[in-house]
Amino acid sequence: MARMSWMSRCFPRTERTSNIQRRTLKIRLRLRSVASTYLLFSGVSEAMDIPLQLRQNLPVKLPTSATIAPEKLTAYLLVRQARGDKSAFLAKAGYTAANPEQLLHDLRSQVLSKEAILIGRTKFGELYEIRAPLTGPIGSALQIRSIWMKEHLSGVTKFITLVPDRKK
Repeated sequence: MARMSWMSRCFPRTERTSNIQRRTLKIRLRLRSVASTYLLFSGVSEAMDIPLQLRQNLPVKLPTSATIAPEKLTAYLLVRQARGDKSAFLAKAGYTAANPEQLLHDLRSQVLSKEAILIGRTKFGELYEIRAPLTGPIGSALQIRSIWMKEHLSGVTKFITLVPDRKK
């Protein structure tokens, strides 16, 4: 009897599984293995020293001292915009231009306490996403997707925006 490789045993060849799909899966499995081995034996406490492809889905905690510009709340999120308005969405939970401090407090306490996922890199820094519920002053919860950036030059983590989370 012919000896089967682990790949053939785990993923038998069918009409639907092409060689390209099998090779892609094999590469993905190797990358995951390399990333976990690197973390295990390198003594790295943070995933930040790992290349982007290997740490794309590793959750990290962003610092609670991240910068949230008050103008971002008072002049953008809580004010009606002609395009990309978020004020109506936030008003469902009780956030208005009259209480921007409440939104600031809730972003720090409810959202920054969750784990972030690296979603990309720009010339300015790394972009992270946090998907979390945001419970407003009137008690209703909104499912949000917030975007944060850790700047390359300063190392400061900044709040970029939030949008309704359509996946939840």
